[in-house]
Amino acid sequence: EPVPVEMCTVLSAISGGPPAAGVADRDVSEVRSMVAAQAHSRWPELKVAAQAEIDRILSPGGYEALKYVSAEHREASVRRLGRDKVVVQNLVFIFKQKKDADGNNTLLKGRAAIADKVSAGRIDGDVFAPTVASVSVRVNAQLAVQADHFRVITSDVGGAYYHGKPVDPAMPGGRELYVPVPKGWDVFGYPQYNRKGQRMYFNVPGNMPGRQDAGRCWGICYTDFMVVDCGFIVSCVDRRVFYKVAGDPPTVVLVVLIHVDDNWVTILNETAYAIFDAAWRKRFQSSADAAA
Repeated sequence: EPVPVEMCTVLSAISGGPPAAGVADRDVSEVRSMVAAQAHSRWPELKVAAQAEIDRILSPGGYEALKYVSAEHREASVRRLGRDKVVVQNLVFIFKQKKDADGNNTLLKGRAAIADKVSAGRIDGDVFAPTVASVSVRVNAQLAVQADHFRVITSDVGGAYYHGKPVDPAMPGGRELYVPVPKGWDVFGYPQYNRKGQRMYFNVPGNMPGRQDAGRCWGICYTDFMVVDCGFIVSCVDRRVFYKVAGDPPTVVLVVLIHVDDNWVTILNETAYAIFDAAWRKRFQSSADAAA
């Protein structure tokens, strides 16, 4: 079994033993495992938030980011790919209490994540996230202010890091990821051992928060959508700036700035935006839609 690890201040070790003293009164952001969550005074609320996340990532029709499998599945992957290609990591579960502008509690969210390539509180190797340059945002904002016929909106992609395909495990640089089912998941129908006494795992076949390459997989996926599916052009100055040209003579009708999963959309043509928005919503459900 892998040794539990800590990921900076957000992802921390899954406690394999009893919860620490005082866990019932901790801030929910300090709850790092299902064992600790079940000992918390707000467990009924945490359970609802955890169930929503588990349904989202495991149920048919959801992201299907995890597959519940036995040790036999992992060993079959070892025989097929070689032991160096099959990696066992940890699964962490964190909670976040969102608040409104007045500090009142609103949405309580749970999030599962892979503690991938983490040791001594640090991520081993490079981590990439697709981010627009701040100067691009300032220039775009100034143009929008000066030209009162522009309309600017913002949006974000819910579950962005569940989109995108990691490198095929059989290819150079590819890996097949597994995580042991942590304690406490049995209340959601995922015990650590099956009836034969075999250790149970979650296979991670696609992209997921916490993967070292999650940001890169998402960035490639979104660029492919913008360019191939929607016909945008990538700026030669900032690769996270996309613009759409239409008409005769050719005229810029949309400009989209992308900061990881957040969009800044400058609309110069409402028809062009309506077409793009329909395609975007079909492919990437917005956070607001996901929470509704």
